[in-house]
Amino acid sequence: MSGIELITKLYFKPDTLSFLKSPVFKGINFIDYWSFIHFFSGFFLVLIPFVGKGNYKLVFVILVVYEIFELFLLGQGLLIQERLLNILWDLIIGMLGYYVGNLLL
Repeated sequence: MSGIELITKLYFKPDTLSFLKSPVFKGINFIDYWSFIHFFSGFFLVLIPFVGKGNYKLVFVILVVYEIFELFLLGQGLLIQERLLNILWDLIIGMLGYYVGNLLL
């Protein structure tokens, strides 16, 4: 069993994935429970020493690389395909989390 398969069995159970992909607000499908993960990912990037505060370009690059990693996981059959609008909102929400982290931390 590969490392990716092990991670999938432990963390990406079908019922968990189904919940995370469900919309938070009725009729707004691009904001799902993964959005909270993206928000807090951006928020806590402030705490990483080489990122720190005010480094918006680096954070944007990190979030884009993460979205590319998600596409890799999709290619492995581990994640559900996202629409472009959802990917864009993931980036916006991650950047919003980083902005709020800059204000509060």
